[in-house]
Amino acid sequence: MTFPTLLAYATIGDARNAGVLGLSMGTWMILTLIFLGISSVYFILLWFKIAQQESSKKGSS
Repeated sequence: MTFPTLLAYATIGDARNAGVLGLSMGTWMILTLIFLGISSVYFILLWFKIAQQESSKKGSS
């Protein structure tokens, strides 16, 4: 199977399964974007926190 064929099957499957929990495909897409945004912000904040700890260790030694 070629990639476009797999992509088509995946899209059909997504559209069919979008009705799970009574939510539409658009709602699932918005929820996914919100989740990705929150996880990205969390990762960046965590990364800055680790970077600050590392820089303070270097300064004190």
